[in-house]
Amino acid sequence: MYSLFAALPLEIIAILLYYKALRVSPLSLSLPFLSATPVFLILISFVLVGQKVSTLGGIGIALIGLGGYTLNLSALHSGFFEPFRAIARERGSLYMLIIAFIYAATSALGKIGVAHSSAPFFGAAYFLALAVCMLPIIVRRTNGAKLSTLLKANVGLALLPSLFDAIATVSHYYALSMANVAYMIAVKRTSLLIGVFYGFLFFRERQVRERLIGSLLMFSGFVLIVVFA
Repeated sequence: MYSLFAALPLEIIAILLYYKALRVSPLSLSLPFLSATPVFLILISFVLVGQKVSTLGGIGIALIGLGGYTLNLSALHSGFFEPFRAIARERGSLYMLIIAFIYAATSALGKIGVAHSSAPFFGAAYFLALAVCMLPIIVRRTNGAKLSTLLKANVGLALLPSLFDAIATVSHYYALSMANVAYMIAVKRTSLLIGVFYGFLFFRERQVRERLIGSLLMFSGFVLIVVFA
């Protein structure tokens, strides 16, 4: 339970910073930094969990992180290194980098929590506690008098996403119980690949060819981790 209480405040900070970053900075300059999470985990998982990564595994993680960054390369009209330069002037980029580091820490703490309980129990307890802790913040920011109205208006729309999120949560903690946490989070970050595919399939987004480079880098990293790590 110590890992749960240690991770909760970090998770709340990450959530608040995430939406603040989306509000204050362009998405293309801030979101790529989330792909740094598995890179941070190489060190954090060793310190907190004692897990090491192999040389090939480390290369795979680096490829996934780089691939996640270059998926947004087509939007970086000012140059490849523009997001790094943006840290000095765009608070959102800095927030996302902090969030990536926080998610690395919470993932390692989640690994500890699952090891001392079980994947279903820790996942349910963690997100229930997170919901309880977030409720006062939501009430304060949305005006408590209107909260019930907002819930009634959106409960139907939230059912399907909530179901998928529940499945993802259970799968996340089962995966933590079975695999090296750095490898697991690196593979999880390949969800950006699926996001590119969904963008093309459902929203007819363009510039898919430009994102092929990032996709190939992430897939190469995925293969290295799954086959050789």
